[in-house]
Amino acid sequence: MTSWQLVAGGAVLVGPALVVEGAPPPLTGATLPGFAFVSVVATAVAFIAWFSGLRHLDAGTVGLIGLLNPVTGVVLGLLSAGESLGAHQALGLVLVLSGVLLGQNTRPPAPCPPPERRARHRSRPGRT
Repeated sequence: MTSWQLVAGGAVLVGPALVVEGAPPPLTGATLPGFAFVSVVATAVAFIAWFSGLRHLDAGTVGLIGLLNPVTGVVLGLLSAGESLGAHQALGLVLVLSGVLLGQNTRPPAPCPPPERRARHRSRPGRT
């Protein structure tokens, strides 16, 4: 279902993108590896990693980890594209990372009742 939502969102954006940006450049031998990398590594692998992480983390942690997306983009821009980091960007990184660290739940999760208590609780008459 999620993939169809992404396809529908992309289809909605095609028209405005063509109006604002124009037609995309043609794929050549020099640009094909970059296109393949963005298509496979930056999209498919990230998608798989994100949804496997969702299965193993609680909702609060997932919400906080989503804030790390722009941080990752800035760090990758610094390391791979030689971009520079200004004072505002550095402050933004510090604020986001501080918020993520402060938002972490440090309390251990409440223990689950033993399976036999859960089974008895469910089998009581009149309980749903």
